[in-house]
Amino acid sequence: MTGDFRFSVRAWRVLASTPVLVNRWLNLRRDACERPDGGLVDEYYVLSEPDVACVVALTGDRQCLLVEQYKHGIGRACLEIPGGLFDEADADPLAVAERELREETGFMSERWLKLGVLAISPSRTPVQMHLFAALDCRRVGDQSLDPNEEIIVHQRPLAEALALVQDGTINAATSVAGLLLAATELRERGLVE
Repeated sequence: MTGDFRFSVRAWRVLASTPVLVNRWLNLRRDACERPDGGLVDEYYVLSEPDVACVVALTGDRQCLLVEQYKHGIGRACLEIPGGLFDEADADPLAVAERELREETGFMSERWLKLGVLAISPSRTPVQMHLFAALDCRRVGDQSLDPNEEIIVHQRPLAEALALVQDGTINAATSVAGLLLAATELRERGLVE
């Protein structure tokens, strides 16, 4: 049963909010807050970035498209599901997912399922991941990468992608959550075994 849970913990009241760093990619602010019990939290930092759309993409023969790319934050290559940040003008999460799938892999789909919206790291940021499954993906062209991107596309059966989650090869939280939610949803719909 979905939606029956009722939260009891109340929100903090923001007394002041001071920008620390603002640019086109992120906004770091320092908040001074009052907790519901009257206690003060005078130095809480919140990092705002654009939302992200991610895609569990399956070809017609149920190969999962995975992207391998360097991630500077952790200093090494990662294996992930395709996805990327919203641009300033983006309003439609599905359009972002379609664009990112096409740019990163050269594949497109006519069959999309919305899997949900997840909070990336609710303690430090309001960023949300809009998660989709794309079925019967087909190659429509070459990748269209940004100058600082190098992406290798891998095709693996969904079961193998899930095994790569289990053994820690795929360990980006967005990809782990995406693959697990997609596998559950696709199995419930009878679209994969």
